[in-house]
Amino acid sequence: MATKRGRTWEKDETLVLLEIWGDENTQERLRTCNRKKTIWNDISLHLRASGYEDREGEACKTTIYILISAYRRYKDGCSQSGTVTTM
Repeated sequence: MATKRGRTWEKDETLVLLEIWGDENTQERLRTCNRKKTIWNDISLHLRASGYEDREGEACKTTIYILISAYRRYKDGCSQSGTVTTM
């Protein structure tokens, strides 16, 4: 059975997600907690409060992991090619 793909994340929505995920308190909770489902659901609730109603905790988690992976690939590509980038 094929899974239904969700709506594409908007740029502003992604920035809000990154802001919530990057918050010191959220990072501390993610570092110290073994069961993170509640944390991802809390992130989803913050997104809903910001006006993005249809994002579940699992979708937030998946998007963050995709962004981290893309960032690491980008960094690896830059270091292999010798390209110097500033962020």
